[in-house]
Amino acid sequence: MSDEPDVLKAALAAQRGLEARLVMARLKDGIATVVLDATGLAAEDRAQLERSVRAATIGLPGVAET
Repeated sequence: MSDEPDVLKAALAAQRGLEARLVMARLKDGIATVVLDATGLAAEDRAQLERSVRAATIGLPGVAET
């Protein structure tokens, strides 16, 4: 479906702090691949970004794995 990447990007953009760091988001074969720029972040901040990505994608149709 051609609008799946748009749904993924919209879900990520809705999470505070992700939109500014989003480099790439792709959904293929049920796998959401997300690349964020985590330059300069402490380990806990990077972990929080990962939790935010998982929270944004867990309920999306077509996403089986993040």
